[in-house]
Amino acid sequence: MSKSPRPDKQKNASASPARDTATQESYDDKPYPSYPYPLSQAEHVAAIATLLKLKPVPLEKARVLELGCAGGGNLFPTAIKYPQSTCLGIDLSPVQIREAEQHTSAMKLGNIKFEALDIMDLDSSYGTFDYIICHGVFSWVPDFVRERILEICEKNLSPRGIAMITFNTLPGWASLGAVRDMMMRHTRQSQDNAKKIAQAKSLLSLLYKFVPEKANIRSAVVQAMESFNRPNSDSYILHEYLEHNNKPFFFEEFNDALTQHNLQYLGDSVLDKMFTGNLGAEADGLLSQIKDPIKREQYVDFISNRQFRWALVGKQGGQKPGVIDTDSLGSLYFSTHIERVEAKSDPEKGVFVYALPGVGIDYTSLTPVMTAIIETLIAAKKRALSLSDIRDIVSTCGFDDHAMSLFPNTVLLLCFHAVLDVHIAPSCFTTEVSQKPKAFDLARHQASQADCTWVTSLDNKVTAVSADEVAILRQLDGTTPREALGSDLVLESLCAKKLLVG
Repeated sequence: MSKSPRPDKQKNASASPARDTATQESYDDKPYPSYPYPLSQAEHVAAIATLLKLKPVPLEKARVLELGCAGGGNLFPTAIKYPQSTCLGIDLSPVQIREAEQHTSAMKLGNIKFEALDIMDLDSSYGTFDYIICHGVFSWVPDFVRERILEICEKNLSPRGIAMITFNTLPGWASLGAVRDMMMRHTRQSQDNAKKIAQAKSLLSLLYKFVPEKANIRSAVVQAMESFNRPNSDSYILHEYLEHNNKPFFFEEFNDALTQHNLQYLGDSVLDKMFTGNLGAEADGLLSQIKDPIKREQYVDFISNRQFRWALVGKQGGQKPGVIDTDSLGSLYFSTHIERVEAKSDPEKGVFVYALPGVGIDYTSLTPVMTAIIETLIAAKKRALSLSDIRDIVSTCGFDDHAMSLFPNTVLLLCFHAVLDVHIAPSCFTTEVSQKPKAFDLARHQASQADCTWVTSLDNKVTAVSADEVAILRQLDGTTPREALGSDLVLESLCAKKLLVG
């Protein structure tokens, strides 16, 4: 039987055969930014699992565990949006756990607990969990901790439980690994993290300037240089490139480790990565001849040069994933994140061009039904709608019976091409500013922090906010009349950023 989290439980350090003290010291010295990661959210895992014809435990009553929770930023969205859930976050760093506990107390949350706990010490006394989230940990810890992570998944997952484990993947990460090796060697004499980061940045700048454009390593250098533009780049560079532990895996190696712990690979949190049609018709045809799904996944990684995986894992002998088809669509909800490119579109002539915001990728080879689906979701201001709601609107566009008979397949194809996003529940953000606006509790709390430049949106994304938006966000507890807040433009901007619930 499941037990509640035990934040007051004191563990004996001698219980573990080994200790990862170097990792704790590193994260205490330079805490990792505590962001939300949409692909690792339990509600996203539940949506993908439903597509795979699994029966994930409803979030309304689920028990969720995060291993390596940092300051709680990835776990708070679940606890706040699903108040009947029970959430536990553990992290090796007491510094980051104190931060998480301060946020919990300030938001008066009763369904989430945090504990400064070595992964080695989480045992059966903590009960079972319906979702175990392990993002940014597996590749970055010693072998004995990796082993323990899989033991936890084996023993602490509920019968219908799903774990989400991320790791650096070969062959794609090999070139980045070469850059890391250079950085590690360049900084090997320094014991001070600040000096190591400065030296690593200096080396990267040198490589970026002088490595030839045609050199094999050039793309990896460019990708590493992009770290400079990330928020809290020092922390990212330290923990991604300068930690002693950073081990990439071939997918088959990861699957072998799962098998040894009576676990099975279920699928990937990135839906379009499971669709081999995205690799081209010829590659898709060749891959379809590989009947072993694990071997096929490995060759997909070879062809796509994949660097990173978001693996969904379950118990052997438990639920088995099915083939993704239209049968599962009826219980899900769909939204789009692409936008119409007005300068290239002419609706009167039936010309529609779409693009990802900030990315130079145009979507033009679309059927009329595809266009109607996308326009329906754009008109819904990117709220997630059910399949039946989308169908009802699209059916008014004059399509014949044959076109409408293909409607579910068309929705699925758009999901496979990452044009549509899939959700387990309808959107909980509002698209209209009310007379007494109310912000997402987490975003309002984050806005109350000093020097706030970003908050978490209701679709679990890091969202940049201006000083004016921060000032208004702090007041949006649902009691202040709109006219007293002073700026309709700011309110409309906050609404467009999916930060308002009313």
